[in-house]
Amino acid sequence: MKRTGFWLVVLLAGAASCSNMKDAFSIRPTVAAEAAGQELTVERLANMASTIKGFPVTLEAEQFLANLWVDHTLFAHAVAAGENLADSARASEVLWPEITEMIGQRWHDTLMAHRAPMDSTKADSVYQADEIRVLQHILFKVDQHAEPPVREAQRKKGVSTLAKIRGGANFGTLATQLSDDYSSKNHNGYLPPSPRGRFVTAFDSAGWSLAPGAVAGLIETPFGYHIIRRPPLNEVRPQLLAYLQERAGVRLDSMYLDSLSTARKLDVSGEAPNLMRAAFLDRNKSFRSTERVASYQGGELTVADYMRWATALGPQFAAQLQQANDSALTQFAKVIGQNTLLLRQADSAGIHLSAEEWSGVMQKYQAQIDSLKAGLDLAGPDITDSTIPLSERQKMAQLRLDAVWNKIASGATRPRPLPPALSASLREHASFRINDAALQQALEQTRDLKAAKAASDSSAKKNPPTPPAAAPVPSDSAAKKAP
Repeated sequence: MKRTGFWLVVLLAGAASCSNMKDAFSIRPTVAAEAAGQELTVERLANMASTIKGFPVTLEAEQFLANLWVDHTLFAHAVAAGENLADSARASEVLWPEITEMIGQRWHDTLMAHRAPMDSTKADSVYQADEIRVLQHILFKVDQHAEPPVREAQRKKGVSTLAKIRGGANFGTLATQLSDDYSSKNHNGYLPPSPRGRFVTAFDSAGWSLAPGAVAGLIETPFGYHIIRRPPLNEVRPQLLAYLQERAGVRLDSMYLDSLSTARKLDVSGEAPNLMRAAFLDRNKSFRSTERVASYQGGELTVADYMRWATALGPQFAAQLQQANDSALTQFAKVIGQNTLLLRQADSAGIHLSAEEWSGVMQKYQAQIDSLKAGLDLAGPDITDSTIPLSERQKMAQLRLDAVWNKIASGATRPRPLPPALSASLREHASFRINDAALQQALEQTRDLKAAKAASDSSAKKNPPTPPAAAPVPSDSAAKKAP
């Protein structure tokens, strides 16, 4: 059973901006960011933000683009410098969220194995109580803006399929073959156990009107046309049992973590919310900070530890943390403190990755690094050949990266974020700065450029250029007089 607690999954890349600027940088509002000795000017940032198709005109978007430029620049110069980004030490640092997830899952499974197994008759009770249902469906997807002929074609497919089911065809087989709901089609059309009210109204009403084994007629929802079936108990007993086990596991996890917190005297500092909110304002400092967020018997959780967990959750979650109230931040500190204690217990119990698992993780990571190098055009020997002087390799890496960013600006390619943990690792090992005041200026320039382009496009539509007059065709007599 998969643990549903607080284990981390690497999401989108990016990072909060750094605003603790040196005086020399603060008084240069024309520079939006610096990294590895390179500069991203306000003018260039605004030009890119105004030309990338579909790019929003917001301060958050300017921050995203500036941070992405920092990540790409640091990555390019690390490659040019010959840094082995895939050695074991660096990989352990970058892959920490994934490794943590695997170890935590294994320790959780070990703990669950010592608990009494779930009585299968409880699944029968849930089915009979009818507060939770497992439904099976086939979706014939229709876009809300689809033309009538497209909608009608999908409806006819649904009618034809329903006739086959009524004639005795296997519902699960048809779901696997025909359904446009890709999350359920690989499970014979089964949806997760759900309470009433979980689905859109039309689907929910039809699904909850069915007797065991019955199939509803074709149901239309904003997603398209559905055929819905309520499987009998003997078909869904395993799903209901797994659902009950998962819910029980969540409750037991919570009780176990609370007892662990009490036993190890986990205590969140009263200053934790302020420290956590301020941490993203200066990432260079925060990733090295030993200021205490929480303490427990035998150790403490520092600002640096907090940043490690928060960054691994991705930029959207990090942005939420910066806006969170004191209560939410205190709870988050408690949660990562509990997980830290849990991981320590796993380590004490000898829970580690096997050699085979480590090899698999490393292969995946190496492929990720190779893909980034290729995507940023940094894989050539003129950048990686150690016999070429470092300054020349760095110069070539920057030229290649500038070319990639020109393509991003023109819309020829899309921005490619780095994994959050790799971004954090690069920033821990190098210097960078982002000027928040300059980002605000870049936003204003982006708005001006967008407005000017919109006005130009509007004028061009109203006043199309006059085609040149056709040249007169010379007459035969004129042609004869020509010398």
